[in-house]
Amino acid sequence: MATATVRDGSSCSFWFDTWFDMPLFQRFPELFFSCVREQLLLVQNVYQSLDFFDLFHLPLSDEAFAQSHELSDIIEVIDLQAGNDLWSFIWGSIQFASNRAYSHMSGVRQVHLVYSWIWKSSCQPKPKVFFWLLLKDRLNTRELLKRKNMALEDYNCVLYHHAPVESLCSGLQVSLCSGLQVSFPQGVVVALF
Repeated sequence: MATATVRDGSSCSFWFDTWFDMPLFQRFPELFFSCVREQLLLVQNVYQSLDFFDLFHLPLSDEAFAQSHELSDIIEVIDLQAGNDLWSFIWGSIQFASNRAYSHMSGVRQVHLVYSWIWKSSCQPKPKVFFWLLLKDRLNTRELLKRKNMALEDYNCVLYHHAPVESLCSGLQVSLCSGLQVSFPQGVVVALF
């Protein structure tokens, strides 16, 4: 959630902090699996390691060896300076904001437009919840109870006169144009608002 601008490298974890474009344990997973010390500061890695390959358990796999070349190129361009590392949040500010942290952790999810139609409709909460459960396939229909291994005497549908049910929505027509109307296959129409 925070990124570091490296100065002296004394507060940056080499593997876990975002001082490059992403944390190095995510960028080089096979090489990270072979490292000797996971909790290593950036300054310790750059200045205190005598040999680059002293940081890893040898022999390295082919993928880890290829990643080690990329990592050594990254380490070569690090220019440590005097002064403390500068930390900022990924939204570009040095001030913490709980709403931005929450939106970053929860992410953005694309939701189908039908869900907003349901929740913004002017009907009572019961039909809203019913149709939300219907769209999420969470209504306790006989078919869903059968999938959940619930014991019933008969799993056949009452509306279809003992024909097997694949889904409650099969043959169901829903109209949202002038209020919510549900038409069942046998011609029964239910207007909800």
